[in-house]
This record gives sequence, structure tokens and C-alpha cells, in this order.
Amino acid sequence: MMKITRTKTYYRCGVCRTDHERKSDAAACEAGGTEARKFKVGDQVDAVGRRQCSLGHRYAASGKIVRIVGPVPYSAEEHGKGFGLWQAGGHIYLYEIATGCAKCGSKTRVRYPGFSLRPQKSKARKAV
Repeated sequence: MMKITRTKTYYRCGVCRTDHERKSDAAACEAGGTEARKFKVGDQVDAVGRRQCSLGHRYAASGKIVRIVGPVPYSAEEHGKGFGLWQAGGHIYLYEIATGCAKCGSKTRVRYPGFSLRPQKSKARKAV
């Protein structure tokens, strides 16, 4: 029996730490740039679209941002088709929201790009 050892070289993007097989791909990934953070942990936000819980109820996702993921490389397949965010490339941040269905009470954490979130309007009104 012989032991066969193969060495494979990968190139890593300095922004998102993604491994690429070609140096040109890693350089193109780095050159894409990064979007600015739009929210911070603890912000109350509403999602633009509606979600569906495991029981089939449709609800508007809203809640508090509990985690910021990224920067992650932009993917037209995931972010373009899924969220309607069409851009040339680069890196984006994903915001993880603690939310849930009001009808059945199921709780979940979901990730949205900043493009799909709106700051929640404050419910407290000023006294006149």
C-alpha cells in the first residue's frame, strides 16, 4: 500500500476570508468592495417581505437584530433571486433577526441583507 499526498493551493480573499482556487478570482473578490453597515445589534427592524412559518401561517418578520454576519461575498443566485438585490458584486452584511409567528408562537432567527430591512417606527408618541 502506498500513501499518496497531494498539495492543493488556495487563495484567500482578504475581506471575507473565502478560499478561491485561482489567484485572479481572489483578487476580483477583494476588489469588489464592501457595503456600509446600515444597522447595529439591538436595533428594531421590519423586513420588507413576508415569511411563512412551519404551520403555513404568513407573517411579517420584525424584531431585534441579535447578530451581524459578514462581510460575505455577494451571490446573485442567493441575494438577487431571493431578495431582489441586484448588484455587480462585492461584499454585503447579513443581519440576523429574532422573530416569530404571532399566530402559533413559533420563534426563529432569520438572516436578511440590509436592503430588505427597514428601521421600525417608534410606537411611543411625543406628548404635545
